[in-house]
Amino acid sequence: SLSSTLTSAGQQWTVLAIPSDGTLSGAAASASVTIANTAPEGSATLSAESATSDQEVSVSASGSDVDGDLVDFDYRWQVNDLPIQDLGSVLPAQRTHKGERWTVQISPHDGLDAGTATELSVDIINSRPSISAAKIQPELALTATELHCQGLDWSDVDDDPEAYEVRWLVNGVAAGSDLILSSEHFARGDSVICELTPHDGEEPGTMLSSSPAVIANTLPVIESLSLTSSTPVRADNLSANVTASDADDDPVSFEFIWSVNGT
Repeated sequence: SLSSTLTSAGQQWTVLAIPSDGTLSGAAASASVTIANTAPEGSATLSAESATSDQEVSVSASGSDVDGDLVDFDYRWQVNDLPIQDLGSVLPAQRTHKGERWTVQISPHDGLDAGTATELSVDIINSRPSISAAKIQPELALTATELHCQGLDWSDVDDDPEAYEVRWLVNGVAAGSDLILSSEHFARGDSVICELTPHDGEEPGTMLSSSPAVIANTLPVIESLSLTSSTPVRADNLSANVTASDADDDPVSFEFIWSVNGT
């Protein structure tokens, strides 16, 4: 017999057999064979079984060949069963979209024969949205002011529409869940915070809290002002009749400044 350790692909081996009865040898016979190539073996893994559309996915492949040949790999990609011809071991993030399933067949090759392919798949999943900050508008918050909770720098790599989950806190107590908080929920001196969570309809992003808005004093407003007479004569005393309101329900007092001929 011939040990496999002595053979290499492409070699032609011949065996010559001579029969003998112990006294005389008969006619010899021969047979030849060429050592065929052995296909390589390979294995492969993906960098992720699921990825968002801003993440690159790569294939890590390794192979062996009993003939000592250099093992290379062929990559055949499909997205939702549609063949993609121009990709190698890397699936770039910019080629993917949420909801897709990408499949790749990785075949080891030694230049002559291909080994058994490995098939792997990756699902492109939803990306969570994000904001850089939560902010209460207007910056000067008064008793009668509606407060708006605003998210800054909305970002979603899937281009999902902007939406939020909202939680208002007035002096630490929950007060509302809409983007607008009406003035009935706070008074002068209260501390108001907005907790804002970006949401793309599938998953929430990271919740951010606004800086506290302290409700400031509201200036009183004169609603009407009139004099006791619209056609006084020199002998008449004049008085001012005035009504005013204050959104903070503070008592309103008045300072009167009289002038004559604009002075």
